[in-house]
Amino acid sequence: MNIISGGTGQIGSALAKALLKSGEAVTIISRSSKSAADWQAKGAKFAVADIYDTEGLHGIFQTGKNIFVLNPPADPLTDTDLQERKTVASLVEALKGTQAEKIVVASTLGARSGSRIGDLNTLYELEQGIGTLGYPYQIIRSAYYMSNWASSLPIIKKTGELISFFPKALKIPMVAPQDIRDWRQGL
Repeated sequence: MNIISGGTGQIGSALAKALLKSGEAVTIISRSSKSAADWQAKGAKFAVADIYDTEGLHGIFQTGKNIFVLNPPADPLTDTDLQERKTVASLVEALKGTQAEKIVVASTLGARSGSRIGDLNTLYELEQGIGTLGYPYQIIRSAYYMSNWASSLPIIKKTGELISFFPKALKIPMVAPQDIRDWRQGL
């Protein structure tokens, strides 16, 4: 069984679709049951869990051999550094004592230690925490996802302009969620 946390988002759903297409068993973890029926119709199992429910997550992780871990972004109206560190702690604790054969972590290009540098430090802490568990693991440090621009499409279509904090001449390496093909290879 393949477990995908954040399985209804851009990255998780791309992985789930690829695995289901190849005939593999998939359980998607989401915070909401909103899309459960759609995923079940595609052949996936669906589990609803709060990211802070460490025991609930542990129970779901116990059913899988390959586990894809994605730390969800915190509500931007909160102390995101504090909240994402709490979710990292919950995920790492929930993975302890499972039967995982491999854990794959969605991280980010440039992840490093530090404080209050956004995903760079919280995802680095997730990487380090997974590394202490004793399971085979793999870190995927992707570049910027093209899908991050999807929410801007209506404004671009209407105005013909892309509004961004990035400087106009900045070139950023980008990937698509579908670029993460067989995430279980490599170990």
